[in-house]
Amino acid sequence: FFFFKQKTAYEISACLVGSEMCIRDRDKVGGCDTSGNFFLWKLDVKSSYKMPIYSLFAANKKQSHDFCFLNEGSVVATVCGSTSKPSFSIWDLLLPPNANMTHSDNYGGQEVMFAHKSQCLLITTPRRYGVTIYDLRKNQVQKTLDTGSIEIRCSQLNNDENVILLGLADGTIRCHELNNYSVVAEYMPFRQGDKKSSCVSIIKIGDGFLTASHDGHVVFLPPIK
Repeated sequence: FFFFKQKTAYEISACLVGSEMCIRDRDKVGGCDTSGNFFLWKLDVKSSYKMPIYSLFAANKKQSHDFCFLNEGSVVATVCGSTSKPSFSIWDLLLPPNANMTHSDNYGGQEVMFAHKSQCLLITTPRRYGVTIYDLRKNQVQKTLDTGSIEIRCSQLNNDENVILLGLADGTIRCHELNNYSVVAEYMPFRQGDKKSSCVSIIKIGDGFLTASHDGHVVFLPPIK
């Protein structure tokens, strides 16, 4: 296992399935590996040897499929998409290991994002064709966005955090407004005649978005307000 072989953060990058830099503390970056473990690094440009400063190892079938930083640089949310025990958990990394889980609930998925303005977790569950919007202030589900029978392949928030973009298996990019949950826009940037290509990635570029299909097409989308 790579952690015990003392590899650096750069050497294990091929094992990571998701990573994110902390917005508040720009010298911290976290990542989940293919075994469902979570690691946090503090980046120091003066040193090339970077061991994780914190680790959450998968246990009790709660492998982390994705994570996001919350309001503070030391607090993260992880999601587990297990069919038997789907869940998400919130961890305060400043607390002792035996007391660092501050909240857990039975809403799992493959992706999770945090909307700071509304204080909600957006948990994407591809196999259930939806997004669970979980209100952290009330500790309850606020809404579930349903995509019918079309699998979600990726998701992204706009800069104003009032619209979520869902990249679907049929190539559609569906944009839901998060205040009233209505669909405010739909794009099919990869359709060529009767051919449909799945949208597999949506990345923020300034106020717009760079989208990619499974067969290598890349299309820029304008800002969505």
